[in-house]
Amino acid sequence: MVNLEAKSKWRTITPEQNRNFIDSTKNVLKLPIRVRMAANANAEIQSFGLRIRELLDKAGFIETNKELAIAEWPPEMNILWAGTEPELPPIMFLNNISPMSKIVDLQNAQNQLKSYASYSTNTFVKTQFVFTNEDSAPEAYVTDDNGNPFLHIQFADRAPFQMTGFLAVQSAFSAIGIQSQWMTSTNIPSGICEIFINPK
Repeated sequence: MVNLEAKSKWRTITPEQNRNFIDSTKNVLKLPIRVRMAANANAEIQSFGLRIRELLDKAGFIETNKELAIAEWPPEMNILWAGTEPELPPIMFLNNISPMSKIVDLQNAQNQLKSYASYSTNTFVKTQFVFTNEDSAPEAYVTDDNGNPFLHIQFADRAPFQMTGFLAVQSAFSAIGIQSQWMTSTNIPSGICEIFINPK
């Protein structure tokens, strides 16, 4: 009887869950995250999807393309979930983030610093992470900032930051009691992160 009552109750997100999620993700990279549902999603799924969308927006994970912020997938783009649990998790984390093509050489960054004329172990160092448009090997270089070294570390793409941020968001959902599963899906465009709302 209790299980039937729980299954019939619509999913929602409490004010306390909202606060805890926003607080736990305040230092997470604010990457855009889309919300998706299956075609012809019922009213309960749509309602829960809207709660998820509102929570993401409040926490700063805004999809700037309003038409894609929350929408239904085309009927032919179904998800096959091969999880070990007998029931679907409330949400799925879908991504199509390519792994970083080049390794960032932090040893090179350290060597660059050591070669700076005024560098010592107690030197104040400013650091800047730079995304490059070229798929060349990322390099580190040092410039002068009023006598202190300014270390620039280049990345060929933002994939590792996206992946880390998206995993942190998944952990934040888990912390407020909303469980999920992770899946890489080539059905979505490259570099995109989505949360798919499963049926209850």
